Amino acid sequence: MLTAVIFAVSCFLVISLLQHASEANGILRSGWLIAALLAVGAGGGAAHYLATLIPAQGWPGGENLATLTSSIIVVGSAGIAGWAAGILRIDRHLIIAAALPSAITIATMHLAVMAYPRFQGQLMWLAVMMAASTALAAVGGACGLWIGKSGRAVGFRVAGTVALTASTYLHHAITLYATSVGVGAGPNKPVLSASFDWTVGVTVLLGLLIFTLILMGTWFEVRDIRRSRHKDERLKSLAEATLDGLVVCVGTQIVHANQNFSVLARSCQEIIRASEFSRWIPDVAAVDLLSARPNLPVQTNLVRSDGSCIEVELVQQTIDVDGKAHSVIGIRHLSPRRDTGQQLQIALQHDALTGLSNRARLNIVLQEMFALEAASRQPFAVYSIDIDRFKHVNDVFGNGYGDQLLVGFAQRLRKTVGSDHFIARIGGDEFVVVQPNLAAIDDTGRLAICLASIVAEPFVLGSVTIKATASIGVAVAPKDGANPEQILKSADQAMQQAKRTRNSVKTFAPEMDESFSDRVHIELILANAILNDRFVLHYQPLFDVASGALIGFEALIRMIDDHGRLVPPASFIPVAEDMGLLGEIGAWALKEACVNAVKWPEQLTIAVNLSATQFGDGSLAHLVSSTIHDSGLAASRLELEITESLLLEDSDSIMAELRALKDTGAKIVMDDFGTGYSSLSYLWKFPFDKLKVDRSFMTGFDGTGERVKTVLRTVIGLGRELNMRVTVEGVETDEQAAFLKSVNGDQVQGYLYGVPMTSADVSIFLEESFSNARQRQA
Repeated sequence: MLTAVIFAVSCFLVISLLQHASEANGILRSGWLIAALLAVGAGGGAAHYLATLIPAQGWPGGENLATLTSSIIVVGSAGIAGWAAGILRIDRHLIIAAALPSAITIATMHLAVMAYPRFQGQLMWLAVMMAASTALAAVGGACGLWIGKSGRAVGFRVAGTVALTASTYLHHAITLYATSVGVGAGPNKPVLSASFDWTVGVTVLLGLLIFTLILMGTWFEVRDIRRSRHKDERLKSLAEATLDGLVVCVGTQIVHANQNFSVLARSCQEIIRASEFSRWIPDVAAVDLLSARPNLPVQTNLVRSDGSCIEVELVQQTIDVDGKAHSVIGIRHLSPRRDTGQQLQIALQHDALTGLSNRARLNIVLQEMFALEAASRQPFAVYSIDIDRFKHVNDVFGNGYGDQLLVGFAQRLRKTVGSDHFIARIGGDEFVVVQPNLAAIDDTGRLAICLASIVAEPFVLGSVTIKATASIGVAVAPKDGANPEQILKSADQAMQQAKRTRNSVKTFAPEMDESFSDRVHIELILANAILNDRFVLHYQPLFDVASGALIGFEALIRMIDDHGRLVPPASFIPVAEDMGLLGEIGAWALKEACVNAVKWPEQLTIAVNLSATQFGDGSLAHLVSSTIHDSGLAASRLELEITESLLLEDSDSIMAELRALKDTGAKIVMDDFGTGYSSLSYLWKFPFDKLKVDRSFMTGFDGTGERVKTVLRTVIGLGRELNMRVTVEGVETDEQAAFLKSVNGDQVQGYLYGVPMTSADVSIFLEESFSNARQRQA
């Protein structure tokens, strides 16, 4: 009994160690196999030692050389079997690899002991029974290893141990039964016996080795169990972390389901884990398709515990857990995702701020409109709308007010245009209106005027009132474009033409293509001029009306193109403003003008134009102050000219910036007075130092224009009453100059007195002017 226990323990240990070896690689696998070899050798040897110490009937006891030899055979043969079983993981190979060495191990062990002559007599065998016992040992050994390696559960190893132990001892019994001794038939040879004490010592050592290996195997076994539990817990955590339902099946039986699947199925996990997968997915064809196409989605219905059905999408993947195939099936509820998809589709085709359609939706609608036009021959119109100086609104009031302006304009568009019209915001402050079923070209004019009027009405945004205008371009399809891209380009070109004068409507004309190309060319020249300092200032003189004396100059910027030609400001200033470059250009012009003015006589002033885009961030006053300081120019000699459009917003922040500019010591001048949105309220809200009457008054002056003369006389008188000087621009004839002198005008500027000139020409002009003045005095 003791030998059976020792041998059984060693078999259990061997199977455990081989299990570790089959899961390891490289040197670690070899180490496990060596440990298994030692275990089976020590266990078999110890059991054999003890067996030989116990005399059986007809068989003398005692240890001898045959016993030692058989133990060596146990170690060697078992090592071969274990090595093959550990390395070869394919089952049919495992049978062949383990059966033969196991049979050799068991049969040779017994034959080696009995073949060594320890007594008088002839040893005889029954060949058939010996062969049968050897076959039994082979089958039993193979089955034991097969069963032991079938799974990590302890039950597999116990069953394998029983098979190995039983087959070995059954073989031993059959071998003894098949062996007999003929008395006196054999020679009498001495017995090489070891003492009983020495044999017991060897057995104890082998037992200690087995005990050590058992402890080692147990430690690793506990570690693997913990790792396995940790892995299971981690897999469960991952399953719970997924947003979709997830079930794990062995065959058709559900062994795990996450909480999301419980919600989908409207059932508890205990019931789900005790059910078949077909309970929830009864569609056999879908399940078969799922198995045939792993990792590919299959759509079907999930039957909930209350009998209701929902549409789901299934995806299956097979994984190996402890040598057993598990099916991991993801279940995705399609209905909410379809709703989400529809919402996403709407979001992708609409502007988040205004709720209007965006460019993507516009392109789809235009394609439909062209298809309808091809069938019905009914033209349609496209309106491109751009809010003038919208960037300035953002700069002055902030992006929040700019967004409110866009929302307010979108609301007005919805209320104004017909329900069959299409409205889109395609970016920034650009809107598009599509007018279907155009009966006559005149219809475009009426709608364009209506669109312009809804912008002109002031926008009241909280405590701020903003006055805005719009530039509108109109194109008619298919005349002005045969596809969405062309018709939008035509409408945009017409809108760009309208932006040149602002607050206007332009209908597309073929010649606008050339104008559009010119704009692109100007943009390229501007970009190059910024990088390479291709700007220059020209100076136009101003004279006192009464004395005719030179009193100063106005700085006028010019741009030099790639061929060295001068580009007038009317050609590039609007483009630069649209590109957001006027702030940088204006800062350069201010510094350049002040540096040159320092070289002139101290009584001469220098006037510099400021762009509305330079206001809004609060840094303009600092720029002016630092420029005055760096150049050494007296602040009183600097005149800063602004246009009335800057005051459209009636903003407290604009007024604050104007006061900060005045605090620098510079003079503040209202330029182009009498055009655009002239309002006397500007004159009492801010103490301007000078008014400059727009040159358009001189254009209408022909000597008999009494109405023009009356307006000029009134403006000059108003300036005098408000203690402001008045400069009249565009004076080109002696008659105009004489009239201004007769009404006691203050200052004049125009080609009659001097054309814009370079800095070098100013030096010559100054010498001539002062020389002439000295001659008049003489």
